[in-house]
Amino acid sequence: MPPARGSLHSARLSRVEWAPLNIRVNCIAPGAIVSEGWAVYAKEVRARYPQTSPMRRAGTPWEIAEAALFVGGPGGAFITGQTLQVNGGSNLWGEVWTAGKPAYFVEASRVWQEPDGS
Repeated sequence: MPPARGSLHSARLSRVEWAPLNIRVNCIAPGAIVSEGWAVYAKEVRARYPQTSPMRRAGTPWEIAEAALFVGGPGGAFITGQTLQVNGGSNLWGEVWTAGKPAYFVEASRVWQEPDGS
C-alpha cells in the first residue's frame, strides 16, 4: 500500500475509535500546489500543472493552510473521518499526466484497451 493510502487507511480506522473521545481525524488531499518543488520539473511540464483541474489553475500553500484551519477549527467541529480534496476538482477528471505517460503505462493501457481476439 503506498504511503498516502496507508495514511488514509490509518485515518479511517482511527476516526471510529477516537470519535467518542471527541478527537476528530480528517485528511487533506492537495492537488497541484505551487511550491519550490516545482523547480525540478521542466518549464513545459510546470506550464501544464494549471491545466490539471477544472479550475484551470494551481493551488497555493495558503489554500491548503486555510483548509486545515477550517477542518481543524470550530467550523469543522462536526467533521470527522473525511478526506478533504483541495485540488480544484482534479479528482473529477481521472488520469492527469503532466509530464506525459511513461512508455510502460502507454503500452499497458493499449493492451488493456485492445480486444484479445477471443
